[in-house]
Amino acid sequence: MQILNWLISKLVGHKNAYNLQRSHTIKSQHKQKAENNMHKKNHNHKYVKPLPQSKVTVYFMDNHNHLFLDEPRKMLGYIGKPINLNIPTFKNYIMEYIHGFNSVFTEENQQITICYRLKNGSPVSIYYVNFDTYEVIKPPDFLIGTWGNKYHVVSPQIKGYKIYSYTGWLNGTFNDISNTIIFYYRNANWQTVSFVQYFINLKRYTNSYNNPNGYLLRTKLPENSTWKVFLEVKTNNGVWLNLGGNQWIKDENLIKSKKIVQNKIANKKD
Repeated sequence: MQILNWLISKLVGHKNAYNLQRSHTIKSQHKQKAENNMHKKNHNHKYVKPLPQSKVTVYFMDNHNHLFLDEPRKMLGYIGKPINLNIPTFKNYIMEYIHGFNSVFTEENQQITICYRLKNGSPVSIYYVNFDTYEVIKPPDFLIGTWGNKYHVVSPQIKGYKIYSYTGWLNGTFNDISNTIIFYYRNANWQTVSFVQYFINLKRYTNSYNNPNGYLLRTKLPENSTWKVFLEVKTNNGVWLNLGGNQWIKDENLIKSKKIVQNKIANKKD
């Protein structure tokens, strides 16, 4: 019985030793195969040289005043690759043009300058009006200037007129606020103007004119007719009365009254 047990133990020992040796052999084979595959992979792999890079510096400039509007921005990129150029906005400026623009990175470093200029402010509108008749006596003018620049307006001389008054700001700065200036003129030979309301009765047929010292109108005003007066104008050659619109007569051969005078017409008896 002891001999049998001894033989069995020997057989089991040999089997375990065999299995252990076989497992070690398999692991060695796998390791060798992995090393061979790695060597083969490294042998077939080609070395790729990294692409070179270059630098682009972008400047933002007020080209008219030679001022930099912001710090320069630097970009790195691979040669031949596109440049993603963003154009920023600045308050009261508009982009005018780009100097040195290129669409891709080149072998040499590049400099790009984005040039801006100040935008125009709101225009200043200037009108020229007859103060007494509210007629426009000259085509309007419009001043346009760069944002932030100053302006000064002077009333021009207009033949036959003299400056009377104005509204608006004659001095200012171009910005986003619009300004309207109205120059009021008066006829040069008008000394005084009075707004009145009374009635006149003409003693005789009377000539009428389109303006004081103006052109003679075709129709005469009938004798003994009654008219309302709106303006009295004293000129270098007398006083003129405005009967409405462009109808004027001289202050002569008439009777003035505060109330309208009713003319009495006598009917003949049979």
